[in-house]
Amino acid sequence: MKDISTLKDLLIEQLRELYNAEKQQYDTLVGLSNTYISSYLDQAIKKHIGETEVHINELERIFHELDVPSFGEQSQAMLGLISEYNDIVERSTDQEIRDAAIIALVQYMEHFEIAGYGTVHAYAEELGLDDIAAKLLFILKEEKRFDERLTQIALMHINKKAKSPIIF
Repeated sequence: MKDISTLKDLLIEQLRELYNAEKQQYDTLVGLSNTYISSYLDQAIKKHIGETEVHINELERIFHELDVPSFGEQSQAMLGLISEYNDIVERSTDQEIRDAAIIALVQYMEHFEIAGYGTVHAYAEELGLDDIAAKLLFILKEEKRFDERLTQIALMHINKKAKSPIIF
């Protein structure tokens, strides 16, 4: 492992963390397909799977621009979030509760990414990497929009149904 001695080194490490986190999120979102019943949640997650593919490709272009490999250590933070919430999703016996748990899982992942993209965007701006900063800001805005959409779905649809689950 290389020492981190400059802001650019820190930027690269954080970009690798986000790259790995995006790939983990992509696999998780694809794996969640057909585990929820809300059509609103289905549409939102399917759209974000496509956005996540774009984010992964954008990060690969950024690594190319920086002339550094994308390879880094596995994101233990994202792995922990996914592991913890997958357990909650699996133990949710009612489908409406499961949908609420899925939203919680996905929002935890999104909040991690929002914090990360906000940070690397600030680093890129400070370093005068304007093109990279613009790409990171674009991704950050998409992550925030998806998080807001999940909140709307939870408040307008999922949570009301989960409040009074149907028990057979």
